[in-house]
Amino acid sequence: GGSRTLRRKGMAKGSVENVITVLKRMGLDPAGYDIHINFPGGTPIDGPSAGLAITTAIASALRRIPVDHRIAMTGEIGIHGMVKPVGGVVAKVEAAFQAGATTVLIPKDNWQTLFEGLEGLRVIPVESVGEVFRHVFGPEIEKDIGFSSGGELFAPMPTPASFLQANSPSPNGGM
Repeated sequence: GGSRTLRRKGMAKGSVENVITVLKRMGLDPAGYDIHINFPGGTPIDGPSAGLAITTAIASALRRIPVDHRIAMTGEIGIHGMVKPVGGVVAKVEAAFQAGATTVLIPKDNWQTLFEGLEGLRVIPVESVGEVFRHVFGPEIEKDIGFSSGGELFAPMPTPASFLQANSPSPNGGM
């Protein structure tokens, strides 16, 4: 029905909005470009699992740096550039291999031991868009775009004082 189509489009639109936010924060502002993003087929899994691929494709187009066609990826991104888990990863990795991929980037939270030591396929768990870009474009992309290799793209928000414990804080911020 119609509401199902709207929901799918809404999920994909939210994904693209996250992508644009992350790219802006990385110094790649797509505002000066006409960008058209199409999800052929329109199945529910196309939008919310494609954040990494959309981000990489736009960065590739804006910087005119090609992406190796043997690299596949799945994963959604949050507005802070962190990779979020998705469904159906085993099937997606298998499909990527059948399509000729030699490397597949997946969310770290989707990692399974069955991905270890596959013949002819490297499955790499990733946590941030910066990490994805290093795998796809190489370390020199950091100088080009201007983000650091410290792991996370953005500094975490400071914890409000009211959430801190009176005793010495634990390594995870006292929570």
